[in-house]
Amino acid sequence: MALTPFDGMCGFRPAAEISAFCTNVPELRMVVGGEACDKLAAAVAAGSPDDALRAHIRGCFEGLMTRDNATVSAQLASLVARLGKAGGELTPLEVLLLRLDKEFPGGDVGCFCVYFLNVINLAPGEAMFLGPNEPHA
Repeated sequence: MALTPFDGMCGFRPAAEISAFCTNVPELRMVVGGEACDKLAAAVAAGSPDDALRAHIRGCFEGLMTRDNATVSAQLASLVARLGKAGGELTPLEVLLLRLDKEFPGGDVGCFCVYFLNVINLAPGEAMFLGPNEPHA
């Protein structure tokens, strides 16, 4: 239960959203890996069953979480610089990514999780359920 306003992330976003981010955020694509992104996009386009989509999401997430630190740091720095040039036209998700980059400096791979996990905003007294093996931050 949240004692103060709390932002968290829990569970994977829908496959189509993750695929769109992999297509539209070049730095994310570089960190995840183009082949994994393409496989997810093809599965989404084909209307693959949920279990197949989950497998492709896991493949993309694994690519992200196992990428070498140098690549993650370089791509995150590139993304932060690009978003910094956007001025006041940032989405709430982009604002969150920039905030996470400031709170966890040094190219933390977790900053890219905003593109994979559902963002949950809790008010004091609210809570979220974390199922077994549910990714969260």
